[in-house]
Amino acid sequence: MQINKSKLTAAHLKILRFFHENPSCIDTPVGIALWTNENVKIAKKVLEDLANFKILVVHKVPSTTSYSYTQDLSISKKVEAILKSLKNSKF
Repeated sequence: MQINKSKLTAAHLKILRFFHENPSCIDTPVGIALWTNENVKIAKKVLEDLANFKILVVHKVPSTTSYSYTQDLSISKKVEAILKSLKNSKF
């Protein structure tokens, strides 16, 4: 799935930036919400969206779901380009 910059909200960019700056992180939606100071419900939706874009990898076990940053260099380069292009924006 291609990343559509026009569909990215401030919450998407905040969480995207968090994972790009912490590429070895793996955490639950609640943990990510705490790290990014985002509402848990919004964070869950954003994490699902970013997983659908293949930016995040989903790790499911019976008791919880966690997310980690992609190891695909071509995707992380696209993310870096998006973040650089929006560096001076309100996000």
